[in-house]
Amino acid sequence: MPRRLTAAGVAPAVTFGVAALPATAAAAGPPAAAKADPAPSPRSRATSAADKAATSGFHALAKGPSERYDRKQVTPWGNGLCSIAYERTYRGLPATDTIGQTVTIPAGCTKATLRYWLHIDTGESGATAYDTFQVKVNGTAKQTYSNVGAAAGYTERTLDLSQFLGRQITLTFTATEDSSLRTSFVVDDPTLTTS
Repeated sequence: MPRRLTAAGVAPAVTFGVAALPATAAAAGPPAAAKADPAPSPRSRATSAADKAATSGFHALAKGPSERYDRKQVTPWGNGLCSIAYERTYRGLPATDTIGQTVTIPAGCTKATLRYWLHIDTGESGATAYDTFQVKVNGTAKQTYSNVGAAAGYTERTLDLSQFLGRQITLTFTATEDSSLRTSFVVDDPTLTTS
């Protein structure tokens, strides 16, 4: 069975999860008469596939003509899987990514809470906030985190939205990086609960 590569882009995290079957899955066939170049490793094949996706303007990345994705890190996960992190710049300037959703919080509730998990990974050092992540409600920042809060793993975050009961609001997550060292703000499992 021939080896296969699968690449998937996730916006706005700008991280590709790439899977490659191990070399033992190589196509069966007669041995080559002369010693051929060794097959590329799963990691190098995955990195190559992700680089092609980033430079091609992969539609999910919404890359404009003046934007660039530079590979910053390759993290092996085992079993031939790895993630590849890219830094996005616009003409070498800082990048800002925003995702959001408009929701209506029911009027008959007494409490509304936004819960999400946040992981911050950075190449920055020191106590200066160069890169920021904000949670906004109707365009107003309610929570702000930065590269200074980088840590291993995910941290659960909550935001009380009870003051918006019975109203329609727009929730946004906005990550802003300067043009220097990268910081990744990775959001997982955002949930709005009411009671």
